[in-house]
Amino acid sequence: MTGNPFHARLRRLMLAPLALVALLLILAGCGSSSDSYGGDKNHIHDLLALGGAPKTLLVASHIGLYRTADGGKTWSEVAGGSGQLMDGLMIYKLAQSPVEQKRVYALAGYRPEDKAAAKGELGIYLSDDVGKTWKLVTPLSAFPNSAVFTIAAGAGSAGQLFAVVPNLGAKGLYMSDDAGAHWSQRPDLPADSINGLVADPGKAGRLWTYSVSSGLYSTDDDGAHWKAAQGVRGGVFSVAVADQTVYAVGDSGLYVSKDGGASFAPASGDVAFTAVAAGAVNSATAYALTGSAVYVSGDRGVSWKQTGPISRKPSSLTVDPASATTAYAGASYPIAVAATTDGGARWSAIMP
Repeated sequence: MTGNPFHARLRRLMLAPLALVALLLILAGCGSSSDSYGGDKNHIHDLLALGGAPKTLLVASHIGLYRTADGGKTWSEVAGGSGQLMDGLMIYKLAQSPVEQKRVYALAGYRPEDKAAAKGELGIYLSDDVGKTWKLVTPLSAFPNSAVFTIAAGAGSAGQLFAVVPNLGAKGLYMSDDAGAHWSQRPDLPADSINGLVADPGKAGRLWTYSVSSGLYSTDDDGAHWKAAQGVRGGVFSVAVADQTVYAVGDSGLYVSKDGGASFAPASGDVAFTAVAAGAVNSATAYALTGSAVYVSGDRGVSWKQTGPISRKPSSLTVDPASATTAYAGASYPIAVAATTDGGARWSAIMP
């Protein structure tokens, strides 16, 4: 039976707005894709789950600094975007004060492939509201060389911060006691080439530094004196401190200390890891990367099992300081983040 032409026209008029709404939803979905997070060329430099701020995560990337305070349901670009602080810079290191947890630092420098893009000032930036807002506290011009490689927030005071200037070799360690307002050069580092610096959040004065060419070292007096880690052989390229347990990944495999770093022993040698992460709330639980998958251990590295599948190859890890069963894995090109809340049994995409 042929329908009423008037009714047919009415239906078409009613469906047109619905089609428009559907189109807008599709376009909105496109806007929430990787283009919203720096595009296909963006990649993650650092990933930090913040202590004292449940479900809060910072993603420092080549193009932008992103923040979620609800476990990844919603995100905001808090720095690095057009008109923001750090505009046109890459943000490549994050550090949270273990003394004043609302205080977070970000290290920002040139994008090597596009220095002309830099509108913000190269430097160390500070947030006193767990990453919501930022201010410049140290321009990199304050150091003898602007090629600052990494930063770490110490447990000595609310304003203690360390920075490494690699071009100065062993003389490249600097310390600030006033949140980056002033800096002093520390005694020589234990090696000319340093690849990382980790502050022990539970012990004032304790720092770990590591080198892919010479190994792992610690200090208990803010860098005045250093000693080589006992039991660790070869270069080291990732360290995680979790209360009295210290994990170190290097050329010769995974090493674990159960006595605060006094001595190390080789852990499981079945899998070659590229990075390790752990939290003090349960120091027996650690996560590690192989370059293509995430593994988890519940017995301080004695045994490991591969976690559930992740849609993208992970390149960075961070563990929630309040929950050892909650961890985040970041991927690059374009950037993406997955989260687990059950110790790695299942992962879900939270970015984009």
